[in-house]
Amino acid sequence: MSQSGFGTKLAYENEGAFLDFARIKSVSPSPGEVQDLEFSDNDSTDGWEEAEPGLIKPGETSVQLNYDDDNTYLIYSLLGVVKNYRITLPNGATWTGEGYFKNFGQEYPHDGVISQEATFKWCHKPVYAKANPT
Repeated sequence: MSQSGFGTKLAYENEGAFLDFARIKSVSPSPGEVQDLEFSDNDSTDGWEEAEPGLIKPGETSVQLNYDDDNTYLIYSLLGVVKNYRITLPNGATWTGEGYFKNFGQEYPHDGVISQEATFKWCHKPVYAKANPT
């Protein structure tokens, strides 16, 4: 069943409580990526490269926000700081895990809204919790 992303939230844990970031436009999580183990050699069948799955590399999550002074201060102060983060979908499903913001930028267009973009990286495998059926 299709679902709108409207209402998706990103939060960080502070003193045991999750606090939402404001003015989120979009969240694009990538929980991980399987690394390729390539083992091609001169005996590879029909000249095709050969590979097998290796370790899973923790992914990154891109966040687009409308400008907010509090978000600017908060994300800037969280650069490189490991904390628990949670992405909550409108249906209640969540991705939760340790991560850190690795970059942060802003765009100041002459004819539009100031926007912000940040990327955080999961430190290890995030936990996915399905939505509770209603």
